[in-house]
Amino acid sequence: MNRIPAKVMCVERKASRTDALQDMVNRMENTEWAGVIAERESIASEASDRDADIVLLDIDLLGSNPFEAVESLRHRNPSVRSIVYSRHVKRDAVEKAFAAGAWGFVSKREGAAAITRVMRDEYVMGPDVEAAFMKLTPG
Repeated sequence: MNRIPAKVMCVERKASRTDALQDMVNRMENTEWAGVIAERESIASEASDRDADIVLLDIDLLGSNPFEAVESLRHRNPSVRSIVYSRHVKRDAVEKAFAAGAWGFVSKREGAAAITRVMRDEYVMGPDVEAAFMKLTPG
């Protein structure tokens, strides 16, 4: 990460999930909560305004092409790491997320532990995502 403590911003509409993510970030060493937004159009500018190092993106709420938001964030804020999470783990989504510049991809079913490990650079895909992706990859 660029600096310690790392500032984490979240793109999410569901209050219960936002509260859980904020709690997770607050319990982690060397991390600081930078807040939450619910609008896709303002991700890159909000990340800059909040001086975020990591942005957690719920791609399920980002509209018809959530990967444009990931790509825009990467171009406007190249030092910011985006971690995508979704309840739908599909090969196409995983490939598009990484092609757009995502740092990691986690299934919502995996919960905070997987997000934490991706944030700490222990891996780039949560175990469920990796397992699903490997099953979907032609051999």
